[in-house]
Amino acid sequence: MDKSKLKEQSDIIRQAFGYIDRFKDEIFVIKIDDALLTNPLFPILIKDLVLLQRVGIRIILVPGARTRIDEVLSTYNVSYSTVKGIRVSTPESIPFIKMAAFDVSNKIMTMLAEHGAHAVIGNWVRARSIGVRNGINFQSSGIVERLQIDILKNVLSDGLIPIFPNIGWSAKGKPYNLSSNELAFTISTELKA
Repeated sequence: MDKSKLKEQSDIIRQAFGYIDRFKDEIFVIKIDDALLTNPLFPILIKDLVLLQRVGIRIILVPGARTRIDEVLSTYNVSYSTVKGIRVSTPESIPFIKMAAFDVSNKIMTMLAEHGAHAVIGNWVRARSIGVRNGINFQSSGIVERLQIDILKNVLSDGLIPIFPNIGWSAKGKPYNLSSNELAFTISTELKA
């Protein structure tokens, strides 16, 4: 190996150690769009996430499921509409939305397991209905009300990667379809990620 390549590799290793020192024990909340799952490079991303976790960075994953939800609703001939980017989730569509959201989360968890990482999918999100806005009833579309931070911190302390599907539950157990972007933002804010 020539000296210039050796120097380049040494510089990369030094840079990596700098990042490891800087971000060890920090929390990274990563929102993954479900359209990426079919990309041939996606396994490399998963491998990199596992590597980050192994060097001490605490990873939280929030999979988006819009594409998969669209596929499942279409497969089962469940009609839906969106208003300004928000899906109007009818109570009839919620079982299919949950199926799609957990399918995406399970695929990611399986890929993490293939690389030796341990993950858990949880119901750590309290949610409530968006309600009626500008005359539109968003029905079972929801917003994040609060997170179960103590449980989440325990999961992270145990060395697990928490996976948040885009579903939240009311105090009475009613499921709501959440925006993955809003969910990732709320988690990041609450945990000061």
